[in-house]
Amino acid sequence: EQVEATLNAGRHVLRVSHKGALDGGEQTFSLIITGAVRGAERLHVDASGPDGLGASWGEAFRELADALVYARNRPDIDFEIWVAGGEYRPIDAIDPGDFRTRTFELLPNTAVVGGFAGDESFAAERAPGATPTVLTGDANGDDIPGDFTAWRSENSYHVVLCRDSSG
Repeated sequence: EQVEATLNAGRHVLRVSHKGALDGGEQTFSLIITGAVRGAERLHVDASGPDGLGASWGEAFRELADALVYARNRPDIDFEIWVAGGEYRPIDAIDPGDFRTRTFELLPNTAVVGGFAGDESFAAERAPGATPTVLTGDANGDDIPGDFTAWRSENSYHVVLCRDSSG
């Protein structure tokens, strides 16, 4: 069984595909978030990386949230953010008084692409099935698969936020 959905919001496209059973069996999700990025500056993110300024895999940001803040502070530059396989949790809250509003807010003219091993020079070299990039709202990393009641009180309301930036 394969399910695909596409959401267009202004200059963002969020495309999610699903392969596998929806009944709790093994499932694979692919997530591609794109924007207008021709001639974009590339940033690198690797959860097990050195926590640098993202100019290369050897200087990768450790947090996707940090790369998004870097891009947000440079609105006149297009970015393509390459994210190595691993788990990433949002840090920034829309409402500072409510930690559950932590989210990854997509930006105009910024593409976020996951599934990298952390040594690629070209996007075509990545193998997303072998190195999945997971964006999770489970702040404590304590959720039990299949149990939708226990250990959920700290989870983000929305893991990814995509606002219409077309005006």
